[in-house]
Amino acid sequence: MKNTLQTLLMCIGFFSINLLSAQDFKQLIAEAEQAYQDKNYKTAGDNYIKAFDLKNLQNIPKGDFYNAACVFALQGDADKALEMLDKSIDAGWRDIAWMQKDSDLVSVRNDDRWTLILKKAQEKIAAFEASLKYPKLRVELLKMKDDDQKYRRLMLQLQENKEKNEAKITELIHSITDLDTKHTARMEEIVTKIGWPKISDVGEDGSNAAWVLVQHADKRPDFQNKCLDLLKEAVNAQEAKSTNYAYLYDRVQVAYNEKQVYGTQTQKNALTNKLEFVPIKNEHEVNEKRKDMGLSDIQSYAKRKGMGYQILSEQDAKAKAEAQTEEYIELTAKAEISYEDGDYENAQRFYRRMMQLNGNIETPDIYKAACAAALSQTEQQSTFYFLNKAILKGWNDLPKLQAEKAFEGLHGTPEWLQLVGIMKAAKQLSKE
Repeated sequence: MKNTLQTLLMCIGFFSINLLSAQDFKQLIAEAEQAYQDKNYKTAGDNYIKAFDLKNLQNIPKGDFYNAACVFALQGDADKALEMLDKSIDAGWRDIAWMQKDSDLVSVRNDDRWTLILKKAQEKIAAFEASLKYPKLRVELLKMKDDDQKYRRLMLQLQENKEKNEAKITELIHSITDLDTKHTARMEEIVTKIGWPKISDVGEDGSNAAWVLVQHADKRPDFQNKCLDLLKEAVNAQEAKSTNYAYLYDRVQVAYNEKQVYGTQTQKNALTNKLEFVPIKNEHEVNEKRKDMGLSDIQSYAKRKGMGYQILSEQDAKAKAEAQTEEYIELTAKAEISYEDGDYENAQRFYRRMMQLNGNIETPDIYKAACAAALSQTEQQSTFYFLNKAILKGWNDLPKLQAEKAFEGLHGTPEWLQLVGIMKAAKQLSKE
């Protein structure tokens, strides 16, 4: 009995130490990433080394090794930078194109060892590609993802001076929309043919690229929802990342005006312009849900987003949800008053905030918001945003749509014809 008890206590101690080490590892990595953002590269490097020591350099994610290499290169420590870069390649880092243009690594590219590391990476990539079912598809997915990210990085740069770059931003929005439409169509072809692009099909980076492209297919939430089921199957088979599923799940929930679960989606409050989380279901449980999916705690995530956040108790979470419901009711009343007064622009302010209070949104209110947009001087294009949201909630009253006086000025436009076509197709499907 004594020996059994001692063994049990040793096992409990072992698992407790392992659990603590895992928690400490994640915390140190988070602190290293924050120090990097703050350009405190010495602290970042020290935290990466402490984190790696906890695991004796075993089972370290390739991205952590790569980020450590960047930090040491920025410090001017070529030996340590190249050592970490070598380890990242051993761990599976394959993005040679990014390595060669990453500004963080400028200081080590003239080192003789850089050529050897590139050669090693190329050899490993060749062996890796030979093991894949669809190596050419992987290349295509990575190219589409690169294009996707290139445009979005440019948007972030332009938004640093919105007033100066207003015309360029408008043009870029159209380019991003066109690109997303093109990528969505191609992803639909791929998914129809082979299902979700799995890790064994296109590699982890290829599968991750597929997720990025679907994540940005916001004009086709029905397609995103279809992919969600396929992605879940792949995650269960360890053929896709659980973090990707969490992000896409929340994206779909938000598209359908429901509350998110994992706290991955943020928005700018339409009235205060402050960044906030889209309403979260059972918000007091969000860290448990995030942990289950391999995500960091929501406090750290909020900090990286530049937001302050405190985890809520069950009582506080319930009170917050009730407050959001009350806010929705008040906003709807204010919007209706503005609408009746003919102040459609002001009504739009309230309706836009109303549409951010997921979990409370009612279809008749969305329809009224569409009418207000159509009657406004500046927000007519938003009409289709609201009508599409109403359709997602199940509204499909085509006779009412066509008879609505507020929409008369929109008849015959490409957006109107597309909307009518969607509603007719949905009506036909419901009959079948």
